[in-house]
Amino acid sequence: MTDTNPWGYTETTLAERIAVHDRFARYEINDWILARLGLRPGEKILDIGCGNGKQALLFSRVVGGTGEVYGIDVSEDLLREAEQEAGKARVPARFIRHDADLPLPFPDGYFDAVSCCFSIYYYADVMKSLGEMRRVLRDGGRIFVAGPTVENAREMLSVYEDATGSRVAQKREERMRDEIIPAIRSLFSDVTVEVFENPVGFPDSESFLGYFSTTLYCKELLKETPDRKERLDRVKEISDGIVARRGTFTVTKRVYGILGRKGGKR
Repeated sequence: MTDTNPWGYTETTLAERIAVHDRFARYEINDWILARLGLRPGEKILDIGCGNGKQALLFSRVVGGTGEVYGIDVSEDLLREAEQEAGKARVPARFIRHDADLPLPFPDGYFDAVSCCFSIYYYADVMKSLGEMRRVLRDGGRIFVAGPTVENAREMLSVYEDATGSRVAQKREERMRDEIIPAIRSLFSDVTVEVFENPVGFPDSESFLGYFSTTLYCKELLKETPDRKERLDRVKEISDGIVARRGTFTVTKRVYGILGRKGGKR
């Protein structure tokens, strides 16, 4: 990812969002990712946009000492955290600082699987990046890509829209649907698209607002907005009403999981 990237990448609140999901989400998304990938002992996997390494560490436990796990990301801070966690867990995952908009630093056909979760919609040239993923996969190797659907967190967005009377743009979600999924279909075989739904139940408006404040939506919607406090107060008022009526405020995360194989297409 580059400084000129138009998709609004930020890393500063990633850990906070993960913590909220760990606390309030009904399901563990990484279990779903592992099931889709179908990793086996001894396999080699590349995790692109690995962040703090949570998924890479899970992959390491599956492929074992005879396998290999590489994680790449542009954030030195997140990679440092990933390396620390790998050391604590005593797993042999390796982490490399690398921009996914550039050619991948691996030879042709090296990996059995490539995972790219919640980062591909930031890349400047999706076809180029996917072509690199295909290049480093062996024949028959799997690619798994995850990203939000246009219905993702619809409950949260509806509250903001009701509070402000303005529509929330969903450029990342629309890019997943309109550009990324068709690109994967054009480059890979046996492509399947599933949607993972994960309800996140907030017991009060303070918990919900704490989560909302860590999202890219909040940063983009309230950036340089003079009435930021008034908007958030109105969001809190509406979410208070929802909690009072229902006992909880549930936001359902809806995520595409796209699985494909290298082979049969050029």
